[in-house]
Amino acid sequence: MPVSAFVLRSACHAAERHLIEQQPGALSAGVESLPTFTKSARQRWESIPAHVRQRLLSNVWCGHCGHEVAITDFSGTMKGRDLLLVGRCADCRREVARVIEGA
Repeated sequence: MPVSAFVLRSACHAAERHLIEQQPGALSAGVESLPTFTKSARQRWESIPAHVRQRLLSNVWCGHCGHEVAITDFSGTMKGRDLLLVGRCADCRREVARVIEGA
């Protein structure tokens, strides 16, 4: 596994664990639900204009599919000044992530 894939996978797992610890029961397997965010991640996400948020959600790279896809069942957390969205590929349902860099 390439180092970049390992780092991304580790970040995804860490973000999911962090979100689950903060809001037990918020993530249900197999059921699409409203996004779960940490407080700071929600503030950052909501500061982004709606049309830009839609573009970000529909333009996520899936390493399995090999092309850009939409992210579903996602959650968000802050990693330093960056917003990390972790969710599922709309096509293959494997884990994908999107980093929105801070200013």
